[in-house]
Amino acid sequence: MKSKFSELFRHFIIYGFGSISQSVTSFILIPIITKYLSATDYGIYILINMTGLLAGTVFYFGITSALPRSYFDYSDEKNRNSILSTALYLILIGASLQILLGYLLSPSISQYFFNTIHYTEMLQVMIFACAIGFVNNFFQSYFRLLNKSITVVTQGLLASFLNFITAIALFKFTSLSIYVPILSYLLSQSVICIYSLWLSKNNIELSFHKKEALLMIKFGVPTVLVSFTMMAFEWSDRFFLNKYLTLAEVGIYSFAYKFGTLINPILIAPFAQIWNPLMMKYKDSEDILPLTTKIFTLYFAIGSLFCLITCSYLDELIFVFVKNNDYHKAVYLIPIIMASIFIYGSNNISNAGFLYKRKIAEISNICIVFALLSVLASFLLIPKLGYLGAALSTFIIYLSLSIALLFRSLTYFKFNLEFSKILFFIFFNFFIIFLNYYLNIDSVLIRITLKTIFVILSAAITLYLLLGNETFKILKNPKLILNFITMKESL
Repeated sequence: MKSKFSELFRHFIIYGFGSISQSVTSFILIPIITKYLSATDYGIYILINMTGLLAGTVFYFGITSALPRSYFDYSDEKNRNSILSTALYLILIGASLQILLGYLLSPSISQYFFNTIHYTEMLQVMIFACAIGFVNNFFQSYFRLLNKSITVVTQGLLASFLNFITAIALFKFTSLSIYVPILSYLLSQSVICIYSLWLSKNNIELSFHKKEALLMIKFGVPTVLVSFTMMAFEWSDRFFLNKYLTLAEVGIYSFAYKFGTLINPILIAPFAQIWNPLMMKYKDSEDILPLTTKIFTLYFAIGSLFCLITCSYLDELIFVFVKNNDYHKAVYLIPIIMASIFIYGSNNISNAGFLYKRKIAEISNICIVFALLSVLASFLLIPKLGYLGAALSTFIIYLSLSIALLFRSLTYFKFNLEFSKILFFIFFNFFIIFLNYYLNIDSVLIRITLKTIFVILSAAITLYLLLGNETFKILKNPKLILNFITMKESL
């Protein structure tokens, strides 16, 4: 288990570095976007983006998720190349269908959301860009199977850099407004797609593995349902905000959601990128149960501490760097949304039972039920509470869904749950977040000092609960934590 845990940690650092770098670039754009786009314009952009992403959750056919499951069923390179090629052809068919239908249906979508066909072309371009985007996600999944973490990170950084530079140039030298983030995304994704095809050219064949194609579709379709219901969770609140309130409030809530999901690219995504293939690679290992227990507890320890650190300083940064006061209303929604995303991210570990037993259909069935409940919760809460109702709806649904998936998955793969530690991490850190948001202190220096003391206290307690008496050695010599994480047998 030492080598497996070390492998996970090593690749997590690489993916984490890349993801953080991409996030930094993305978040640097926020002051620029909020400078050039009003809350209403941002709301329009979000609904256009939502349309492209929703289409992508259907037309990728779940092939990106199915590829690892089929790929590791073969050991020789020839068969694995055949699996890659078959999966690529399937996903290109899906991308072509998305582009065609997007071109035909965009006028109707524009009329439905905005009561005008003015945004038809923007919708068509966004749907086209999102089709290229999920092809790129497919290639990134393939590179992760090969443990080419540097390649994955390089591609992500390149896409982020191109998006950033293009957006700044277009905002500065054109009056394209809402069109700017759409065009910059299209350019960056197109370049990455060409680069990915070039890197994979020696592994792509003309062969088509009909049997595996059917298996991948069978595996992938339930994943599509899961992805679509996840999008329903995330986007139903925007739909009802637009229906019952205003586009400006869609923009304000989406701004909060952007910061609330900061945990995803920095912690959840890099972890999932390496843990998911390792989970499948070592599924028959004798120490997979204790390893999963450790990873699950560690996720909640690090994740809840991350939420505390981030939420403790985000409000201060937003007030300083975002000059449009309309967006400042979003600050108090961020901890609720971040807690929701953080808890739901634990399913990357707890869903192991469904994956090992090929029970993906059960995930989709459970998610469909909660998607309907999500729509109902948004319908009931948003008209009464506005965007606070949207945030509360997200939290309630994500929490209850995560609990339901966890306990059902445990019937197929039962690893131990360290409930007392996990609950302490969650309640202690989010209680401090609550205190921080209600510190009625005018002095910025005193306020930040108190928040920093709380963060240090939480970090010390977290270390002690994870490492016991080893904590004192680590506090004296912090370098020991690296050796402990990569080599020690118990937490």
